[in-house]
Order: sequence, then C-alpha cells, then structure tokens
Amino acid sequence: ASAGNVAAEVQAEIEAKGLSPTIHPGPDGQRGPMGQAWISGTQQVVDAYLQDPRLQPWHAMMQRLGVRSAIALPLLRGETVEAVLFLLGAYPHQFSNPLLQAWLDVVQHRCEQLLIASAAPLLQRSGAQHRAQWRSLLYQGALRMVVQPVVDLRSGAVIKVEALARLQAEDGALVSPGLFLPALGKDDLQALFRQGLVQSLRALHAWRQTGLDIALSLNLDPTTLVVPDCPLWVERALREADLPPAALTLELLETQEIDALAVDEAIARLRDLGVRLAMDDLGSGYSSMKRLASLPFDVIKIDQDVVQDVARHPLQGIALMRTVLQMGRDMDCAVVAEGLEDAALIEVAMLLGCPLGQGYGLARPMPIEAFPEWLRSHSTLPLPSGEDLHSWLGATAYMWLSQHQNHATHPHTSLAACPVTRFLHREGIQDADALRWHALWHESAFEQERKEAGRAFLLWMEEQVLARSASAQAQSVGDGFEGV
Repeated sequence: ASAGNVAAEVQAEIEAKGLSPTIHPGPDGQRGPMGQAWISGTQQVVDAYLQDPRLQPWHAMMQRLGVRSAIALPLLRGETVEAVLFLLGAYPHQFSNPLLQAWLDVVQHRCEQLLIASAAPLLQRSGAQHRAQWRSLLYQGALRMVVQPVVDLRSGAVIKVEALARLQAEDGALVSPGLFLPALGKDDLQALFRQGLVQSLRALHAWRQTGLDIALSLNLDPTTLVVPDCPLWVERALREADLPPAALTLELLETQEIDALAVDEAIARLRDLGVRLAMDDLGSGYSSMKRLASLPFDVIKIDQDVVQDVARHPLQGIALMRTVLQMGRDMDCAVVAEGLEDAALIEVAMLLGCPLGQGYGLARPMPIEAFPEWLRSHSTLPLPSGEDLHSWLGATAYMWLSQHQNHATHPHTSLAACPVTRFLHREGIQDADALRWHALWHESAFEQERKEAGRAFLLWMEEQVLARSASAQAQSVGDGFEGV
C-alpha cells in the first residue's frame, strides 16, 4: 500500500521498471534501510537519499520525483516486526529533525496499534485445542529467542541483553508469551526454561568468541526456580557453553503462591553457582520491596508500570521512581529501568540517576541471530546530552529534583543558570504566573514563599506535560499519515 503526493508516480515507476523493494541483502551482502529496519526493529534514517549507495537502483527515479531523504519505520505486533513503513521526504535530513522525530514516533505507534487491532480475532481464540497447539509447538522445536538490549545510561553502551521467549507458529508468525504462557503447565515451563537457557547461552558463547563482551539475562519462573534439579540444569548449560557463571543473570519474579522458605533456599543454591540474580518488577508490590533487603540480589529492575506512570502522573511517578532508585542504591544493587519507551522517559531516568535502561525508546527486541550485526552499528546509542533539557517531562523531573535534593550537597542554582530557564525561553513561554513562580523559587529570601512558589510551578509544569501529551494523541488520530 502507498499514499502521499508522489505515491502514484512511484507505484507507476516501480511497475514500469520492474523494481521491487526488498528486505534481503543485495549482491554486496548489505541490506538497504528497509532490510535493516526489518532485522533490527529500529528506525533507519536516510539523510541523503541520492548519496546512499544501497539505494543506487532507485536514484534516477527518486531524483526525478524530488525525493531527497527517507526513513524506514519497523512496525511490530508484540515483539515481532510485521511490516516496514517507508516514508520519502522532499528535503535532505528531513527525518533527523527532532520535532518531526516526535511525530514519527507517534505514527509508528499508531500503525502498530492498527496491526494489533487487525489481529484481534486471532488473538482472542482460545480453548483446549488452541492451548494444545502452543504446547505442541514448544516440544516440536518451535522456541525462538529474541533479545532486547540493556543500555548504560551514562555512556550509551550496550552492556547486556535480556533473552525473551517466542514460539514460531506454522505460518512463521512469532507468538508472544502473553498468549502461550497461560497454556503451559509446570512441566512445560521447565521445558521452556531449559530450552531457552541452552539457546541463549549458545548464542552468548558465539558472541564472546567474536569479541563481543556482553552479558545475558533470562527469566526464571517461580515454579521452575524451586525444582531441586534447577541449579544442575543451569550449571550444566553454563559448562557446555564454556561460560563463566557471572555471564548469566537470572531474573526472578516474586509470587505469593510458593512458600517463601522454598524460594529462599532455591535462590541460595543458585547463588552458590556464581550466577547473578535480579529481582524483576520491583515496585509492583510492597512485599517485594521488603524481601529485597533479605535476599542476595545483584540487580533490581524497576517495574515498567512504575516507569510509564511518570508520563501519566508526572509528579507522583517521578517521586515513586526516585524512591525505588534510592532503595537500589542503598542495597548496593545495579538498577535497570524497564519501559523506557521514548526520549522523554529516557531523559527522566538519566536525570534521576538511573544507571541502566531498557525499552523501545532505546532498542526493540530482535531475533537473537540478528543481535551481533545490530550491535556493530550501535556500539553506543544516542542519549539526551549537554546541560540543556530536551522535554517537558525532563524539565519537570529536573525541577522536582531541585526541590527535593539536599542543598548542602547540591547547591542551589541561580535563575539565570537554571536549565529550566533556558528551556522555557526556547519553548516561548510567556505565562506570567509560571515565570513568577519559577523566579521566586530561585530568588525569594523567604523559605515558605520559595516552597509555595516551587510547588505551584511544579503543578503548572505537570499540567503542561499532560496537555501536550493529550494534544499529541489527538493530533495523531486526526492527521493520519498525510503531509509526508
């Protein structure tokens, strides 16, 4: 399907010349932007279309049509790339514009929602026959592992991947865990873990043989955790893959359905092996926070609902995320923020001092065999940088921090030096009350007046975040894809 000002001409040229867009490598072994988007699950920007050698067969046609740039947007259903949306631009570097990038993220998300909606009838099928199908696939060698990078938010380097399970249906589609996990019994979950462990460690060994110094994490469900032979399975898989135990992190999710003493004993046995342990979804319940203090975890993962609540309820979400981060620091654990879906959430996590991040805004899940090629072109990921603030959510987080941190260790900045001042100027804000509150927070000699002004300014900033979010969502529905 195609649309836009030159869509008919492009379609006619394609049919006349017998050209066909492809995701497969060319004669030189290189994939074009559509193929790269399909393999990596990430956006592929072409800043100068007529200078890109991968697109040489298309140069003459696109020059006549006035095309000067392009972008390939992978569209995912669940964690799997189902299609690629290829947009053509009339200006060089058109799709590198930060303002347009925000719109592109909305377009990509909207298209993915439409893909999911189109599959709803399939996803709603249930019953014994369907559940038997998932179980059958598991035992027929249909398990396919995908990986999602975990990124150091201080350097942009990929330091680890999380391996995630999928089942490949007969038509080639990858089935997400939300569909097949409810169909699996305890024995099936054990088989799933053992197969996923072997596949993932085999890939990790191959990567390390080529010089990729990457660690790997894998989910371990509670019912498999307490199986007496579980440590033996892990030890054998590590030995067969010739990997040190510290290369593997097992992510554990708390459950109330299994005796806490049995869980603690199982964790101790795994700990004795030397593997690293992570508590998954910290912040999803009070009990998990209590148990963190009593168990030997190396890593904690902030529940993605906690992270994404920052966008829905900024002040409340920022406060909760900061609390969980501080708990991780106090426990001397590495902290990973899950669910970093866009640049604004990434900026908030960085401002709050979260060391590690994971989410679609950084890198989407990809086939395990595609990771080395992806990493070679993404040795470091671009992160918000410099002293300036880049989003309303980030500016709100900065102000929240400035009002809650210890000013004995973090001296109060002047109004002129405050990055929020520069942010408001760039945004063209002329709201007299907001500017006065901000100035009073910095300059008032009266502590109570400063606190009241700071609180009023924070509430105003939260209103701006929510208003802009609602406006962007409404515009994405109304605009569709016209104007590209």
